[in-house]
Amino acid sequence: FVLVTAIYLLSWLTIQFVQNNIYIYVKDWIQMDTSMFGYLLLAIQFSSFIWVLIWARVSERIGKKKVYYLGAAVFMLVLLGLFFVQPGQVTLVFVLAVLSGVGISVGYLVPWSMIPDVVEQDELETGQRREGLFYGFFVFLQKLGLSLGLFISGQVLEAVGYINAVPGQPDPVQPAQVLLALRILVGPAGAAILLFSFLAVYLYPITKEKHAEMRAELRRRAAASASE
Repeated sequence: FVLVTAIYLLSWLTIQFVQNNIYIYVKDWIQMDTSMFGYLLLAIQFSSFIWVLIWARVSERIGKKKVYYLGAAVFMLVLLGLFFVQPGQVTLVFVLAVLSGVGISVGYLVPWSMIPDVVEQDELETGQRREGLFYGFFVFLQKLGLSLGLFISGQVLEAVGYINAVPGQPDPVQPAQVLLALRILVGPAGAAILLFSFLAVYLYPITKEKHAEMRAELRRRAAASASE
């Protein structure tokens, strides 16, 4: 459970870094018309939804760990790509947004699909079904990731001198150090955090084969209990 917690928190924190800063990134760095931002979000969400369905099928064949490696690796490449995008390259931003769904989807799918495995292993070791405890803690982690993402992003931007817009006045021109910080927050910073999650995935001990063995043992115990 500790390993699944690490996977979820790190992947969710990466997503929050992008989510919290993508609007001012495309407005101040890419100089994209803000009226197009809704379409950008739609591209990300639609791609993520489609890839959740795809990865769910693929994980049945190759396992959850390999799916995470593949999806997260693509997401890291997308994040690094966002760092190198130049002002005015709106089409490229949309292409990367669609590709980001490949990785964002595993951040949602894989940790949540690992929790039932943890619940069953816990039942084998303790004889209790405590899924409410595990799922409740995951909801807490989701809120923690959101709070950490907002706090860290806010502190970084404040430290480099981000200029807040004043209602009724034109948007301020951000200093060069702010633009660089925005590119790092939506790019390499998230990629570096996501890289640490690979270690937790590697150490996660419940393989597809072990999970099948666990379920068989639980069924054997249930049958034995019913026959008593």
